[in-house]
Amino acid sequence: MLYLVKDPLYRSFRYDIFLKYGFTILKMEHKFFPDGETYIRFLDDIDPEGYYLVIIRGYPEQDRNIIRALFILETLKDLGARKIYLCLPYMPYSRQDKRFLPGEAISAQIIARTILDRGADIIITIDVHNEAAYHQLNNRFVNIRSTDLWCSYIRKNLPDRDICIISPDIGRKGFIKELGEKCNATTLSFMKVRDPHTGKILHHEPEDPDAYRDVLKNRDTIIIIDDIIATGGTVAGVARRIRRDGFQGKIYTFFTHGLFLGNAYDKLMYAGVDHVICTDTVDNPFIHEDVCVGKLILNFLEKKGLLPYVK
Repeated sequence: MLYLVKDPLYRSFRYDIFLKYGFTILKMEHKFFPDGETYIRFLDDIDPEGYYLVIIRGYPEQDRNIIRALFILETLKDLGARKIYLCLPYMPYSRQDKRFLPGEAISAQIIARTILDRGADIIITIDVHNEAAYHQLNNRFVNIRSTDLWCSYIRKNLPDRDICIISPDIGRKGFIKELGEKCNATTLSFMKVRDPHTGKILHHEPEDPDAYRDVLKNRDTIIIIDDIIATGGTVAGVARRIRRDGFQGKIYTFFTHGLFLGNAYDKLMYAGVDHVICTDTVDNPFIHEDVCVGKLILNFLEKKGLLPYVK
């Protein structure tokens, strides 16, 4: 049997695909004590032969989410569950992925190791900020890239467009190259130019100026794609530069994890962005049904032979 343990506070995540596959939702009681502490109780019996997929919200309230995940994992294990997959579509604390200053806690590794120690066989996430930060966990930490999801969206919704896919940061160059190859689209990366003394971002420059000029002249649609939008400054800076240099076509922005802190959306609009599209990993107003990540998770589990086929 396949069992889905859905975080009761994870309201944005579309899980219907798992029910169609054959998962049964495990009934669970969740509440907060008067002092704010978390209470978890499973209302169904635990099948020791079952496969349990636990899907946990990563944002907001990251600390509460992690505590809830640990309670769920430990309790499932204690009640006899033997096969538990923990999915955090948005992985909290992933951006502190190394020791930038002496004495810092490397939160990305601490959180992942703690989750595995509490009973998860593997951790599954989508477009984690820095996959290399988890290399020591080997195949117990799985990062699923969203390229297939975005490519499917482009083919369905922008079939007749002459597209360039842009990475706002050189660190995402490999991602957009893979996406461009899948979708037969031109790709281009921008670089952040920083003040050598303060480290503050001064402006954004295209990595290949000649290719950039060709895009401005010969493409009618630009897609700026990033894993996370927090305050929106980086993507807005790139979009503003593109508009300033004379691009008159449509600008789409794609984000896997839409945090939209502060006035992030306003920044995009003021910069000349036409459309904002997000997955369902984080609750936000721009989730599009064609890029919900459940299908990626299910395809991974099935492809790796981690689930019995019971459809």
